[in-house]
Order: sequence, then structure tokens, then C-alpha cells
Amino acid sequence: MDELKKNADYLVLGGGAVLFIASFFDWYSYEISGLQGFGVDTSFNGWETAGVSFLFGILPALLGLALAVFAGIKLFAKDVKLPEAPWGLIVLIAGVAAGALVLIELLKGESPFDRAWGLYLATIAGLVLAGGSFLFWQADQASTGSTGGSPPPPTA
Repeated sequence: MDELKKNADYLVLGGGAVLFIASFFDWYSYEISGLQGFGVDTSFNGWETAGVSFLFGILPALLGLALAVFAGIKLFAKDVKLPEAPWGLIVLIAGVAAGALVLIELLKGESPFDRAWGLYLATIAGLVLAGGSFLFWQADQASTGSTGGSPPPPTA
């Protein structure tokens, strides 16, 4: 089970860090050709609300950063004591939310802009983060012995 925890931590660290970094790359681009070679060429990254909303750009990037920092502390700062909390559930909710929000941004298709490679990279990182979060939750459930269901009935 220790190997599953370690792999989950690495997936959360990598997915979260790459998602945060990818938020600075172009997510959308738009080009209008004009007369005499003049035109407009613009692009938006995950932080610019003109092309991407807070919910689908900034929030997943911040969740990815927070989860990457959390996983980095767990992996590389062994002597740091984290407060007691249901970390497995917190990581699962935050990771799946970040991955789902970026995936929705990729699939929504209502934008007049062309999708750029940064959005594809962010989506892949978000899905890795969601998968790592799920594995982290599984490892946490196995180590605490909790199945997430109701407690066993009392015996007479």
C-alpha cells in the first residue's frame, strides 16, 4: 500500500504542477486577416477572463497548485506535521473538480476562438491530477480501514 500512496502523491504533484504551468500558456487564439497584410492576432491563457472564465481557468490552476504543494510536502518534507483532516476526501474532491472544470472548458465549444495547445496540455494534466487524486483517496481509505460506508451493525 505504501507504493500506491507514493505513486498517487507523484501523480498529484505532477498533474497539479503541470496544470498550473499550463495555465500560463495560450488556451485560445484568434486571427483576423485584414487588408494589405494588416490584421489582428490575439490569444488568451487560463488567467485572462476575456477568453476563459474564473471557474474554468483560474480555479483549476489554483487547485492544481495547492494540490501540488500538498503532495510535495508529503513526499519531500517528511518532518512537517500536517493537521488532522480527511485529506483523502479533500484531495479527491479538489483534484476531480480541477480536472473536470478544465475538461469542460475544452469541450464546451461555444467560443469563437481556436483552441491552443496550452488548453490541451492543461486538460491532460487535469485528468492526471484527477486520476492521482482518486488513487490518493483509495490509498487513504485502505490505510485508515474506512470503506466510506455505514459502520457495521452492533453484535448482541
